[in-house]
This record gives sequence, C-alpha cells and structure tokens, in this order.
Amino acid sequence: MNFFTKFEPFTRTGKNWNRLVDILAIYGFAVLAVAAAMGLRLALTARFGSGLPPYITFYPAVMAVAVLTGFGPSVLATSVSCGIAVYWILPPLGQFAVASPIDRVALIIFIGMGLFVSVTAEL
Repeated sequence: MNFFTKFEPFTRTGKNWNRLVDILAIYGFAVLAVAAAMGLRLALTARFGSGLPPYITFYPAVMAVAVLTGFGPSVLATSVSCGIAVYWILPPLGQFAVASPIDRVALIIFIGMGLFVSVTAEL
C-alpha cells in the first residue's frame, strides 16, 4: 500500500470530507474569535478612549480558542491577533512595523503567552 492509496479523496460523501469541514469550521472559529475581539476593542476604544492596552481583548480570545479548539487554531488566533495589532493598533498605523522597542517587547510577550496557553490547553 503506498502513501496515496491510504487516503480517501475529499469527496462530498466521504469521511475525509467531513473532516475537512470540521477543520475549516474550527480554524474559522479561531479567525472569527479574533475578529470579534477586534470589534470589541473598537467599541471599547470608542467608549473609553484610545488608552487601552494593545492586547486587552486578544488575550481572552486566544484563551477561549485554545480551550475550545486546541493547539493549531489557538496558534492561528495568536498569529492573526499579532498581525491585526501590528497593522491597526501599534504605531506606525497601516504598516507591518513596530516603531517602539516597548511595543516590540509587548508583542514578544503576547506571542509567548499565546503559545504557552496553546500548549497548556493541550495538556
């Protein structure tokens, strides 16, 4: 039996199709949770001003994804959160760059904590 005959193709009636749909749903949930966190951040910023910490709404989103879905989706949630924060929250806005050394350290800490939560949720 070679490698390619072990796997059933992704047909709409096969068990692999159901697995593909499940995977897409789980990873889609991770992206949706981060989008909701950004929406909540925008609402909080409109209500209370721009002094919010950069990752205040992303930590709970990453934690919820880690607990509910597992390692892979929570790593995706951490990555998407970092991308959103760097592009839309941290100066210079609208660029994938971080100007402040303090913001770089905060980003590294967020990535570390996101990965830590991801691994811990799998235990």
